[in-house]
Amino acid sequence: VLMATSQGITACGWVFYVLYHNFVVFTTTFTFQVLVVALLSLNSDPDLGGVFSRHRLLWWCFLASIGAGKGIWEFERWLYRSGACPSSASDPHFWLHPAWHVLAAASHAFWIRYAASLTLRRRGGREDGAKKVH
Repeated sequence: VLMATSQGITACGWVFYVLYHNFVVFTTTFTFQVLVVALLSLNSDPDLGGVFSRHRLLWWCFLASIGAGKGIWEFERWLYRSGACPSSASDPHFWLHPAWHVLAAASHAFWIRYAASLTLRRRGGREDGAKKVH
């Protein structure tokens, strides 16, 4: 029920953003998506140990990459609002937006890998896809 509700809210947010071009809706919907998967995946397998367990390394990589990307993205937005956007590809600030996309993609990859490992654990398999030997 929670996941279906989350998906419905997300779908409505994206439709509203596309129809009305309201950037606050875009950022709020994106943040909501990140928070839902972060919290659900963190709490989905208590047998992995605490939040700082070594078994949650991929979850932390997910969180660190999306956090770093968000920081870069906010700096890029600040440059835009200040009228200080770089005009040349030789300026390192020119590459802030692509860096955001790389970090967001890395974050997604880390989370998918973490979620896949949770699914395999629940099904009794190993991360490499082989079945446990009893």
